Amino acid sequence: MSKEDWFKSWFDTSFYHKLYEHRDSRDAQVFMDAIVDFLNLEQGDKVLDLACGRGRHALYLHEKGFNVSGLDLSKKSIDFARKHIPAVDFEVKDMRENFGNETYDYIFNLFTSFGYFDCNIQHLEAVKNMASALKPRGILVLDFMNATRVQKGLVKDEVVFSDGIEFKVKRYVEDDKIVKEILVKDDGKELRFYEKVALLSLKDFTELFENAGLKIKHTFGDFKLSPFSEENSDRLILMAERN
Repeated sequence: MSKEDWFKSWFDTSFYHKLYEHRDSRDAQVFMDAIVDFLNLEQGDKVLDLACGRGRHALYLHEKGFNVSGLDLSKKSIDFARKHIPAVDFEVKDMRENFGNETYDYIFNLFTSFGYFDCNIQHLEAVKNMASALKPRGILVLDFMNATRVQKGLVKDEVVFSDGIEFKVKRYVEDDKIVKEILVKDDGKELRFYEKVALLSLKDFTELFENAGLKIKHTFGDFKLSPFSEENSDRLILMAERN
């Protein structure tokens, strides 16, 4: 698979979900609760879970009483979400495409589900679509890696075993992107996949958001919403308001 179109098929493989099945649901719920409490979401508020995957965060928000929808590029993930969470409206959508006529009080784009595209023009297209889908004074919450810290602490080689499958992971920087090269050994076969995420800084996001009509109101550095430090924070979490 070429690095250029990695996200179009990698997310649709069973290997993607097996590689990341160790992700901690408790961390995710702590984060979701922190966002909900900080923003004072009210029951019935319309929330879009953008790049929702199989819908676990959308389900959690739905169970808390919010009017949730989910969009994701992966058809297989959306099919799974529709089957297991019929109460939530899920749709297959590339975030570079118009989201439709619905507008939302809040859009959540979480766990580094951004920065996948080849150029900032495409990133700007996606952010403009987010802004257009927000109600006036609606809020976008975008959770991204802290690119500075990730680049400095890059783990270059790693071997992961999951569900009887060996994943050899190589990480490097290329064209201002973190590239993750994933070699999968399964049933005697070797398959190679890629992930690549742009090294977007707070300054980069500030420019993207301003060009899309969004103003950053808050920045945080971890899932408990501690202050952001470019040198020390694990995450870059942005809350931006539509002008």
